Amino acid sequence: MYLTIRDPFQGFDRLNDSIFGPSYRRNGSEQANDWLPGVDIVEQKDRFKIQLELPGVDPKSVNAEVKGDMLTVSGEKRNTDLHEAGESVRLAENSYGKFQRSFRLKSVDNGKITAVSKFGVLCLEVPKKAESLARTIKIDVD
Repeated sequence: MYLTIRDPFQGFDRLNDSIFGPSYRRNGSEQANDWLPGVDIVEQKDRFKIQLELPGVDPKSVNAEVKGDMLTVSGEKRNTDLHEAGESVRLAENSYGKFQRSFRLKSVDNGKITAVSKFGVLCLEVPKKAESLARTIKIDVD
């Protein structure tokens, strides 16, 4: 029995490469990355919660940096060669290489950002500045 895996977008990627160049990919990014981790961003009343899925990435190889209102997370997922010399790889679907994701977050308290990596998920908590929080203004009636 033979296992055949077909990528239905293979032709689409070749077409995009011929029109836009090899840096434009299905993820909509024009930045050349070997792969991009999935991201969830949730806005709460007093903070943003950001989660990046980084399975197989050594947390020590991940960097988080803030410059102005731009938060950038970068790192690298290294290929762990599972096969030995003389063996043939029959299927390889995992992505490896460098990644970088940047997020513009207005009115955040850069000095209080926290980051925790657990079970291949990087969780960042980005507090909002006190002056940017919504508040109710009491209206005096004469």
